[in-house]
Amino acid sequence: MEKTFLELHQQLQKLLTHHRQLLELLRSERDALVAADVEQIEARALEKQTLLDQVARTDDARAALVELIAAKQGVSAQPLTLSRLAIIAQGLDLKLGEQLRSVQQALSYTLGRVEEQGNYNRALVERSLESLVQMKKNIVGGESPNAGTYSATGQKSNQSAGARLFSREA
Repeated sequence: MEKTFLELHQQLQKLLTHHRQLLELLRSERDALVAADVEQIEARALEKQTLLDQVARTDDARAALVELIAAKQGVSAQPLTLSRLAIIAQGLDLKLGEQLRSVQQALSYTLGRVEEQGNYNRALVERSLESLVQMKKNIVGGESPNAGTYSATGQKSNQSAGARLFSREA
């Protein structure tokens, strides 16, 4: 059982490493977004996807270990939180229980920072999109510009508000 807890600790350490890498990647993505560097934004997106795939694989391994521990303890894996696992591990080895608590705190903190940075990047992209939509409206004169200048009867049609950057006469 102690071996399983050691493997769990290793998987949790891997998760922590992946999430720290993700945080750095999100910060790098923010810099690319601010600089409007399309190549860097695309590169960060690919790196993020690769890293998220690694996180998913590591988390699957962690979940399998939790299920194994739950089976050995004769309890359901669903209510087994990391705090409860640390208490169980502490019964086997005090140091191991403390290591699990430590990695739990670090993971919790890092996940919070990842979420904050992800939300910031999302807001940055949304503001950029809003600016682009407004610029389009300013240039085109609305969401659905009038395509023709003459009606079906050959008379000059009334145009809507029109573009603000270009003269209607042009």
